[in-house]
Amino acid sequence: MTSETLKHFKFTVTAGLLAFMETHRIRSNPRGRQRFRVGEVLRAANDAHLHAYSMHLAGAHLLSLGAFSYSVSPLSTRVKMGRYCSIGPNVRLMGLRHNIESVTSAEILFRGRRGLFVDTFEEFAPGAWKFAENPSPGDTIIGNDVWIGQDALLKQGITIGTGAVVGAAAVVLRDVAPYEIVGGVPAKRIRWRFDERIIAGLLESEWWRYAIPQHPDLPWTDPAAFLPALAEKKAAGRMAPFESDLGPLREILKKTS
Repeated sequence: MTSETLKHFKFTVTAGLLAFMETHRIRSNPRGRQRFRVGEVLRAANDAHLHAYSMHLAGAHLLSLGAFSYSVSPLSTRVKMGRYCSIGPNVRLMGLRHNIESVTSAEILFRGRRGLFVDTFEEFAPGAWKFAENPSPGDTIIGNDVWIGQDALLKQGITIGTGAVVGAAAVVLRDVAPYEIVGGVPAKRIRWRFDERIIAGLLESEWWRYAIPQHPDLPWTDPAAFLPALAEKKAAGRMAPFESDLGPLREILKKTS
């Protein structure tokens, strides 16, 4: 590790890490070659795990990205994403919220290291007066099988549920429900992907725990036919969850340094 904060850390890419990524089918370039180089410094969330068959296609990051997911946007390390997600180009998170409940929303009121003026001008050092806390959202959670279109803008700290779709150039200010399709400025519901019965069945089935390439016989393009076929195959003991979690990145770095 080269440096660390409360939320993320930086580390140097080693030949061992690149070999580990290749062995476990973690890619940073869609054409097969790794775009990361030995000696390059990357960032990751403090609690990041690596998952097999994930594609980290933009930014100096290793994201918290589930199996069969990809992102062509350099998302924040505070985004946590499930399996089978598709993140288009130029998807961004909004900046931090300002404290509008105080007399002023100006940044100079913020406390500590996150205070731009406090960090820049020594005469405003912490302790001169009582600072307000800079409101800080939690992690942004993206479920499984989420598709986010190009140029979408997401409020930090929201949850986008499994199966949801966010339209291109949407500005998303609230949580998005599972299998909800949203778009516009601000983003509003356009429709549901499927009817209520199908949505409930897909969520109950937790189909994303399995690897599509291992079960090409299932009718993946027909949700109504898929659910009974999946249930039958499970009952016959012919479905094993695909284990993709390779463990905490911190531990992986120790083993591959």
